[in-house]
Amino acid sequence: MSNLAEATTKVVEVLTSFTTEERLRIVKASLTLLGDDFSPQSNASRDQARFEANADGEDHGSSEVHPQAQQWMRKNGITLEQLEHCFHFDQGKVLPIALPGNASSKREQTANAYLATGLARYLASGDASFTDSDARTFCEQSGCYDSPNHTKSVKALKNKLTGSKSAGWKLTAPGLTAVAELVKHPKG
Repeated sequence: MSNLAEATTKVVEVLTSFTTEERLRIVKASLTLLGDDFSPQSNASRDQARFEANADGEDHGSSEVHPQAQQWMRKNGITLEQLEHCFHFDQGKVLPIALPGNASSKREQTANAYLATGLARYLASGDASFTDSDARTFCEQSGCYDSPNHTKSVKALKNKLTGSKSAGWKLTAPGLTAVAELVKHPKG
């Protein structure tokens, strides 16, 4: 076996127990210590390439994103970097932190908050079900809760979600498609 092959085998053995992000940090730090110039791809390009390269549905992109949600990301051309504009990933939990999209009216913002709440659950668990209470709390935090018109705003989502205030909500396929478009076009 050549020196290069032996070195590669040893490096792979050492890196096996680390996540992809940790591996990248280790390799970058190692190259820096060796005095080599390291020019990484942009985060968005790296994340997109990672998801395209791993079509087997395994959790290669991020340990924070459920494999089913990774498939949704690939299908819709969504990168982890795009999601991080609107969501906080923390040890298996995903929380909406900003309204996706460019909605100007409270009605549109409320609809986007409900879609984002469902997407947060989907990213964490592969299930787009969520409570009305969670979505209302996010509306309040985002400044779009409009008590007299809230119910009308939720009903305006029509086929994008199913369920009820008491039983809880779940994003439908059209809802997941709609929220993908919102994530691609964040406020700005």
